[in-house]
Amino acid sequence: MLAELPGMDHDSAMDRFPQQSVVVALDWREPYDHWGLIPSGRETKGPRRRFKALTVRKGNCAFTRDVPRGMIEFIYRAVVRLKLQERRLAFTRGIVRKGAVSLTRAVAVRELGWGAGSAVVIPRALRFGERMRLVVDGESTSLRVMDLVVLNALLRLAHPGRRPAWYAAMAAAVIVRGWKSLERADTPLVLPEDAAVTNRAPRKRRAVE
Repeated sequence: MLAELPGMDHDSAMDRFPQQSVVVALDWREPYDHWGLIPSGRETKGPRRRFKALTVRKGNCAFTRDVPRGMIEFIYRAVVRLKLQERRLAFTRGIVRKGAVSLTRAVAVRELGWGAGSAVVIPRALRFGERMRLVVDGESTSLRVMDLVVLNALLRLAHPGRRPAWYAAMAAAVIVRGWKSLERADTPLVLPEDAAVTNRAPRKRRAVE
């Protein structure tokens, strides 16, 4: 209803305040933060649960604001390559424990209730720029630790039932050699650089004439 001002007839009021027609699509959604029930500790139910804002979405992947921006594109490309698009995945930072020990170079994958998918928890203490040197099939290279541990977890979701050593080695091989590494029948040989140097056969000394 249009309220008319004193002394203004209906026609002049309609000219001054033209009616607007707004068409709202059936699938329209107002912009807002998406929220998910993400476990804050080892438990997935009970008082330790809390809601976290999943502020960034790419396809079936949702991310809390504390996930580094540089990881989001890496994760989404890996999810597509591993054909995990049908699975709801939420990525967040938190505490990763094995027993009473807090881990900084491993991620936790926790199944959420009510069909909400899986939460991949990246250690809060792990810095985005932290790197380590590995020898992959004889080639020494520097790799970002966060890339390695997250890809390790995604490989476990995409290829369950493999030996734990396969996931760690294949994650390094994929980053260094590319996705064609998944077609290998063998397990890539991946060693820490210092261990590779230690295990290298000693050089034979030339006889003194």
